[in-house]
Amino acid sequence: MRDADLWLEFMLATMAAGHSPKAKAWREPYWPRRVSCLGLGGGLQRIIPDADGTYCPTDHGGMPAIIAPVWEGSGPGHEDELIDLAAWVPTHNLIFTRLGIAEVLGEHAVFSAEHPLSDRPEPLRVYPAPGAWARDARRHTRGAHGVVVIDWSAAWRRLGHLTTVVATDLPTARKLRDALQPPPAPLPPRILVAAAAAERGVA
Repeated sequence: MRDADLWLEFMLATMAAGHSPKAKAWREPYWPRRVSCLGLGGGLQRIIPDADGTYCPTDHGGMPAIIAPVWEGSGPGHEDELIDLAAWVPTHNLIFTRLGIAEVLGEHAVFSAEHPLSDRPEPLRVYPAPGAWARDARRHTRGAHGVVVIDWSAAWRRLGHLTTVVATDLPTARKLRDALQPPPAPLPPRILVAAAAAERGVA
């Protein structure tokens, strides 16, 4: 999928939310309206989930989902880039991604949490669902107020370097406790000596 196609899907989902009073009424209990103005999504799309965690948009059937953009984390000299879309099905609290790239929602927060160049570093906040994450969003942060873990198998790789994370509820704290256990150290490779070197006593 090209970047332009991803943008088009995101814009269509945003327009669908804005043009349908029925759709907006369905979204309101789950996703605050003001968040759409912050670049954090809130578009609506019916989706067909796949077993690999991705989804396809559909015009008929499927499951209603709230669409949020996944921005690549900030870095020196980097501009915001849309790398994936996250589809949250609030009735089941399930998250699917369009391309299978996104591992967390709120990429910017991972970069900025406890950053050594920050004057006031803060621990990373981890939310249980996109709706809770959206309700806590503040202006001009691009989601840097915290994250929602999409792929828990990637949690150690993405968050294991941090000294502190703050779970906003007890079930998420338990999931983090399990997901952030360091993986077992790999066995060192066997060291063999080439026959010719052994004969010369080089080893």
